[in-house]
Amino acid sequence: MRLRIVENGMQKWVDKITKRASPPDLRAWLNRYAYPQLLNVQLRRWQTEGASEGKKWAPLKPDYAKRKQTKFAAYPGGGRKMLIATARLVGSMSKTGHPDHRKMVTGNRLQLSSTVPYGEYINEGTKNMPARDITTLSDATVKKFANELLKYLLGGG
Repeated sequence: MRLRIVENGMQKWVDKITKRASPPDLRAWLNRYAYPQLLNVQLRRWQTEGASEGKKWAPLKPDYAKRKQTKFAAYPGGGRKMLIATARLVGSMSKTGHPDHRKMVTGNRLQLSSTVPYGEYINEGTKNMPARDITTLSDATVKKFANELLKYLLGGG
């Protein structure tokens, strides 16, 4: 699976704030605060089918939605939740220790990725499936992370 780094508002803000002075090593904050919170953001994204991060995913085609409820009835979500059939992709994006979950923290950067082979097609979509954003953070989420980082940098967190 090819990995794509998504530059988002939070990363741009972190880069800007840390370039003003000698860049601090943010690995502790990224590991203790940002990482667990980002996993929660991702889990909420799946629970709300994208709405928690500002853009609800396009609905399933009615014929597939009906087949999915039967085929995946015994799986998490009972075949009723989008992008959850076997829970492999959602687990790879929201659970520490999942075999397809990858996390890398270096200096002032936290990167999460998934090794699920079909994961790369979710954001981009295919001929038969519309794109469904699973990486972009909402402005509200970016602001929350930025506020917590500012508290940390000022010694209050």
